[in-house]
Amino acid sequence: RTASDSPHTAPPTRAPSMTTTVEIDPLLKRLRTLLKERDLAAYIIPSSDEHQSEYVSACDERRAFISGFNGSAGTCVVTTTGDGDGGEALLWTDGRYFLQADQQLKKGWKLMKQGEKGVPTLSTWISKNVKGCVGIDPKVYSINSYMDLKAKLPKETGKIVCVEENLIDILWGDNRPKRPANKIEVHPVSAAGVSAKDKIQNLCQKMEKESTELMVIAALDEVAYLLNLRGSDIAYNPVFYGYVVLLSPTPSMEEDGEKKKGRMTTAILYVNSAQIQGDKKLQEHLKKSGVTIRNIDMLGNDLKEFPKKRASLDPGKCSVWLQNMIRGGNENEDAKSNKTMIEHESSPGKQKLGCH
Repeated sequence: RTASDSPHTAPPTRAPSMTTTVEIDPLLKRLRTLLKERDLAAYIIPSSDEHQSEYVSACDERRAFISGFNGSAGTCVVTTTGDGDGGEALLWTDGRYFLQADQQLKKGWKLMKQGEKGVPTLSTWISKNVKGCVGIDPKVYSINSYMDLKAKLPKETGKIVCVEENLIDILWGDNRPKRPANKIEVHPVSAAGVSAKDKIQNLCQKMEKESTELMVIAALDEVAYLLNLRGSDIAYNPVFYGYVVLLSPTPSMEEDGEKKKGRMTTAILYVNSAQIQGDKKLQEHLKKSGVTIRNIDMLGNDLKEFPKKRASLDPGKCSVWLQNMIRGGNENEDAKSNKTMIEHESSPGKQKLGCH
C-alpha cells in the first residue's frame, strides 16, 4: 500500500490565485472622498492635540479612530493616489509599538517602522511620493513639523494647505467624545516651592530683557506648572486644557512711546470658563497671582488683535494655528502685511524660570 492510498492523506489543494483583493476600511474610503472634494493629494493625522500632548483625551484620539492603532506615538498619512487601492494609508511609529501596530491597524493600512533601515521619514516619503497639496489641521500640527515638511516639499509640485475643519472630526460626527472640563485645583505654594506670581514675574523679566512683547505657553504641563494649578482633563496627567499668554509692556506698546515705571506685565489664562465659575478659591488664587481669565474660545481673535512686534513661541509645543493667529490669521509667513517677528525658542522650563 502506498502513502497515496492512506485514508489519512489530505486531498490535493487548489493552487492559490495570483491576484488578491485587500478590503479597504469604509472610513478610509470616506476620508479619501473628503480629500478629493478639497483638492488634496494627502492628509496628515498626528497623535497630538492642540497642545502637542503625547497623551490625549478620548476626543483627541483621531489617529486611533481612523487607523485603529491607539499607541501614544505615531503619525498617519492618507493619500488619494499611490500603490494602494485608491491611494496609500501609512502609519509611522517607533519600535515600542511595532507589534501593537501590526495587530491593531485596520485593513488597507501599512506600517512604516520608524527608525528602521530603509524606512524614510514621513516628510521625506511625502516629498518623493505626493504630487499636489498636503492637508493639515493647523491646530494640532506643530510649527517644527510644519517647517520640516515645508523644507522637504518640492516647491514646484508640493504645497501645505491648512484645512479649517479637521477631516477626522467630520467623519467622527456626533459620536466624537466631548472634551473634558473637570475641576481645577490650586497647588499650594508649600508643595510648589515658589508662588505663581513669582514665576510669572521671573518670566516677564526675561521677556523684557529680550524685548519680547508677547509669549504664548501652550503645553499643558507648563501651564499647570506656571500657575500652580492641577487638573484631570487627561487621564493619569495632572493637567487641564488652557493657554497662558503674557503681554509685556515694551515701549512699542505705549501710546506715548515710553514704558511706564512699575507697570505689570499682563498674564492671561485662556480656559473653559465653566471650570472657573463658582470656585472662589481658584478665582482668588488667580487674582492674587495677577492673572486675568478669558474664555478659551477668545484666544484666536485676541492673538490677532494684541499689539506686538516681537512674539515668542516654542516651535515644538505650539501649533501652526497659534503662529497664524499672531500673524493676523495669515498663513504666509512671507506676507508683506505681516509686521510681527516671531522668535522660535524652547518654552521656559523650571530652570529658566529660576524655580524648583
